[in-house]
Formats: sequence, structure tokens, C-alpha cells
Amino acid sequence: MGKNRVINSEQYIDKNISETAGSVTYFRACSNKERKLKGPDYIAKEFHSGSAKLKLNLSPILLPLLKKYIPGTYEWVASRTFLFDKIFKEALTNNFNQIVIMGAGFDSRAYRFIDYIKATKIFEVDVAPTQEIKKKILKDKNINIPDEMQFVSVNFNKDNLGDRLFQSDFKKGKKNLFIWEGVTEYLTDDAVDSTLTFIKNNSMGGSLVAFTYIYREVIEGNYKYYGSKEIVNMVSKYGEPYCFGIHEGGINKFLKKRGFKVLKNYTPEELEKLYLTFSNGKPFGKISGHQCAVIAEVL
Repeated sequence: MGKNRVINSEQYIDKNISETAGSVTYFRACSNKERKLKGPDYIAKEFHSGSAKLKLNLSPILLPLLKKYIPGTYEWVASRTFLFDKIFKEALTNNFNQIVIMGAGFDSRAYRFIDYIKATKIFEVDVAPTQEIKKKILKDKNINIPDEMQFVSVNFNKDNLGDRLFQSDFKKGKKNLFIWEGVTEYLTDDAVDSTLTFIKNNSMGGSLVAFTYIYREVIEGNYKYYGSKEIVNMVSKYGEPYCFGIHEGGINKFLKKRGFKVLKNYTPEELEKLYLTFSNGKPFGKISGHQCAVIAEVL
């Protein structure tokens, strides 16, 4: 059963624009419109046209419905956007040699932080269909693409990440940041392992990987976490079902075994305090309880 789910997911992603990538971009655009929260991704709205633009304009009506349909997901996307913006910007400020955004979707960090880019090379990695429509929109909207950035087409479940990156002038042994946001849960165990092995073997000590992950308990059918059952049903409906997760409390052991040291593991509760709590102490919202983020160092 698990094997068939992965095959179906691969076929869907190869031939179509990722639905989850589109949903994430919609949530980023909505959060940017929030008067109190004011999400940082002001470019996300540019990736909407036609019916998608209409949905964005109707967000005051549609968003409350979506929050009920998939509780905690909007808040999850909003909080992790703040977090990974911070990580990305700090890597540029500290002159990391290379930044690889894996499963980039409609990520806009390279364009929003273009003024911070000095000599850092940036690689946006994703499946070809999503990448092609993204490049067209960037061109149509006259959004500047940094000279230091390259697009790299990869399907993590089938392609060799290293082969594709080295063909795009990625250099071995440099100080790197790998960003893997909202991706690992859709991959096979082998795909996650091979990607982490590549990062470990081709980066100098002190390089970083920052990624999101879900609790494996959810994949095993344990829906005790806030919003877990609803999001599992949604991604399965989209044809991009959850496949990979790490057991709750197991992130340190998981990454140590693969040659990484956890610098910070962010639980949903910690992200809520950091990014979804107003100055008066009131919460903006609650994040789905099975979603986490981690930043780890190559040893």
C-alpha cells in the first residue's frame, strides 16, 4: 500500500504543478494581507492570476472556511515563513558560499532578499512543471532573478540530487545552507536518507540544513495531534500523501546517526510563541500539532 501511494505521488508531481505548493503560496499571500500578523512574503500574491487571484481577493471569506477544513495549517505556513526567512537572511549576512532551496515551489526569498546577496550562489531545486510556470510568472511580472541564482529540476524520489546540482555548478566542500521547507513528508525514507547523505558528504563542517518534518505517528494513523486528521485527508486528496516522518522526540537521534548536530528543534508550541503571539500576549492562532522544524549542523 505504501509503495503504491509513493508511485502515485511521483506520477502526479511529474506531470502537474504541485497542489500543495500552490496552497502554501496562497497562505503566504493571505498572511501578508493580515493587518495584525503581516506575513513577510509580499511577492506571493504575484503568483496568483485568474481564479487563484479571485480566491486571494476573497480571502476574508474563504480563509475562515479553510481554517475549519484544515485547522492549524494556515498558522503553520505563516510561522515557518518567518522562521525560514530568518535562517535564509542570516546565511546571506554571514556569507555562506551556497544556499540550496530544495522543493522550492513558489519560494520568493531569493527575490525578496536580493539586496543581501553578495557572492552567495543560490540553487532553487524542484520538479520541472512547478519550476517552469514559476519562471514564466517571474518574467511576466518583471521580478528580478539574482544573477547568482540557478534553477535545478529534480524529483527527489527518482533523481540523483548530486548529479543535478553538480551539473549546475554546485561546488563540493563549501559552507552551505540547505533549506528543505514543507517537503520531507512527501518523500520516501530512502529519498530523505540519500539527500541528507549528499548534504553531509558535500558540505564543509559548520554547514547547515534547515527542514520541516512531521511526526511519524500521524502516518501510522495516530491522529491525536491538533489538525492532523484533516491535513492527512487533504494531501491524500491532492494526490500528494504523507510518506515520511520522524517519531515524536526522535529528531536528535535521527540526525546524529546521519552526521548532524541539532542546533534547534522547533515544536508547534515554540513556533506559536515566537511568531504567532501578539505583544499583548494573545495568540494569533494554533499550529497543527504534528508539524515541526529543525536546524542542524554538519559535523
